[in-house]
Amino acid sequence: GDPGALIVVFPHWGRNYAPAGGRARRTARLLHEAGADLVAGHGAHMMQACRSGRGGTTLFSLGNLVFNSPGRYDRYGAPPFSLVSRLGLGRAGVRPAVDLRLYPIVSDNRLTGYRPRPASAAEMDRVVAALEGWDGEGGRFRRRFVPASDARGFHLRLSGPLGARLADAGGG
Repeated sequence: GDPGALIVVFPHWGRNYAPAGGRARRTARLLHEAGADLVAGHGAHMMQACRSGRGGTTLFSLGNLVFNSPGRYDRYGAPPFSLVSRLGLGRAGVRPAVDLRLYPIVSDNRLTGYRPRPASAAEMDRVVAALEGWDGEGGRFRRRFVPASDARGFHLRLSGPLGARLADAGGG
């Protein structure tokens, strides 16, 4: 592969208002094996698990940004949050260097009156708790996605590279 390429895949997948299932996990693994550095899924109408390791980084579902429907978070017991991703790109030699940040928003239109808004500090705690609960990898989530804040608001910052291929670039 091209060491200067950054390969990002945006699959539309998953069951609505449900955690990521086995099919998405298997597909993400296959996408990483095929060379994807970042898999940023969407389609489930809610945020889902976020994973990062040697094989690459997967955001199973970012959720909704603007969605002109009341939503069904309550009906399915889903957390009322989504993630807005920010991928800063640079270079470290010939390889891409990245800075991935995930900004939680409240996306349940019944709570926001159809005006998604950034998560508060207390809501950020709920976001982190939900994402940790879906981890399934012995606490790797907390080691790889670090809560922080900047001028844009509270976010989770990927600590380290997207995967082993970019590790030499110091990306992350």
